[in-house]
Amino acid sequence: MSLIITMVPMGASASSPTETFISETAEEATYDLWNVQWERYDGNKANLSTDSDYWCRTMHEVHGGTHAVYCAKIGYNSHYTRSGAQCLDTNITANTSTDQSNWVMRYDTEQDSIMRKVLNENVKYYGTLTMTFWFYSDTGQSDAKQPGTSTTVGYDFLNAIYYTGSTAAGNLTKHVLWNDTYQQAIAKSWIQVTLDLPKDATMVGFEFVSGTVAPVGGDASNAFASEGITIVNGGMKEGVFLDDISVVGSDPLPTLPLASEVSDLPAYENRSFPVSYTHNDPQVGLKWITLWYRVDESGSWTKYTTSLRPDGKFVSSPIDFVAPSDGKYEFYTRATDQLDVVEDVPSSADAWTIVDSVAPISSITLNGTKDGGSFNGNVIFSLTATDGSSGVGSIHYRLDGGSWTTYNDDVTVMTDGTHTVEFYATDLAGNSESIKSEGFTLGDATPIVVFSENGVTYPDGNVTINFTTPFTSSSITKLEYSLDGGSYTAIDATNTSVTFSGLSNGTHHLTVRATDSSGQTATGTTSFNVAYATESDPLGDILGNPLVLMGIVAAAIVAIAGVLVVFKRKK
Repeated sequence: MSLIITMVPMGASASSPTETFISETAEEATYDLWNVQWERYDGNKANLSTDSDYWCRTMHEVHGGTHAVYCAKIGYNSHYTRSGAQCLDTNITANTSTDQSNWVMRYDTEQDSIMRKVLNENVKYYGTLTMTFWFYSDTGQSDAKQPGTSTTVGYDFLNAIYYTGSTAAGNLTKHVLWNDTYQQAIAKSWIQVTLDLPKDATMVGFEFVSGTVAPVGGDASNAFASEGITIVNGGMKEGVFLDDISVVGSDPLPTLPLASEVSDLPAYENRSFPVSYTHNDPQVGLKWITLWYRVDESGSWTKYTTSLRPDGKFVSSPIDFVAPSDGKYEFYTRATDQLDVVEDVPSSADAWTIVDSVAPISSITLNGTKDGGSFNGNVIFSLTATDGSSGVGSIHYRLDGGSWTTYNDDVTVMTDGTHTVEFYATDLAGNSESIKSEGFTLGDATPIVVFSENGVTYPDGNVTINFTTPFTSSSITKLEYSLDGGSYTAIDATNTSVTFSGLSNGTHHLTVRATDSSGQTATGTTSFNVAYATESDPLGDILGNPLVLMGIVAAAIVAIAGVLVVFKRKK
């Protein structure tokens, strides 16, 4: 069910010319493209050292399309196991089309999460400025207060906000335009809101605020017992989602000044890329556009020229821009009409992008049991890449001249003979490195389980051992382990580690055995040690451990100095 609430009239007749200044559907092709659209930060300054709560993009609840904007803890889900792993969830900053409708999504206490965007200066040329958005809310009663005031709202809530002034002038001021009612906050349905923005608004945005305690009606203490989680101090709820956000100007003023702007650019580009622009189509007609740029937010602005346009006067969009060097490029345009009226220089850039022309660097790691110059059992290879500017976009590989494949996870080779892996990486700016290759020989291709840790000594009896099987997780029908020669214990077929607690001192032996749907079996064994102090000889272990002894001495010095340091951590 969807509920539509119109807060104010649109103020423009059907025939009124309009201009759309913001249109946000969260449907950018990748997370990185969405990530640069809004300025996002945690307004709760007191908790920045231990917790940062930001708006992010998700596919969990949507109004239209496949994505919406979600007020998240650190960009993703808030529930974790004691070991730090997320349950029933995955990092939603990834560029993925995975169905997220059944994921566990929970917000956090003590959130003051803000997302905001600068309005184009052309808004001043319109008599009416309207912001429309849809929101979905699942919160509850709490002790949440309006930020900067002592006013208790009584529930975790959403603000629609706007700003006046500017950062450059030192007078940027936030104003609350609207906040949801309690009935809307607990509605768990999509609601449309339409608001009139004041004429002096320079930025618009949203703010989600939660109290210091969990909302009434949150998760039960045993809601995630199957994941090994016990909820304490109250459970949470889903939170707030936003979708289909727009800011539209209407009722143009009688004398509309000449205005143009550079359209939004991708976060990263190569040396050559198109720069598109728009203008408000002056009645006397546009004569030309000049494009201006500067690099790394410093120095004077330069008018862009080409061999075909040495005067820098362009008459069609887009303009083919060739960057002279790498760096962050800012752009604006100036329009000239047929009466030779020239547009004013804007106070800030219209758009920006980071130019990156350096290819990423990839590498390969081969894991397996080696006997002389060849491997026995199976070989598992992993690929990694680094990029110093735009970041790694993807890694591609092919085995023995086969089809090129996008690398996502370790690859297992189980066929005897000589093999060649070819691979290369691309970055977010579109640069690709030259193809590399790595060869290896596989002798006895009996599949085995490979362990990440071998012969490691652990300081206590709580131990996690990581392993890799030669089979895909979907093909494994049975996965089990044996500790110190004991009977086999079955574990989930998707596991890639085994965790033990309370192990005794000494050497332990772990065997992991995997069976796939075709009946193949892979086995591997590793050894590890546990060494920690016992009650029978605590002093000897302390004196024999320099790190522990130094810690005791340091603690004594602090006590003598009379200094008490209290670490406070948010829930």
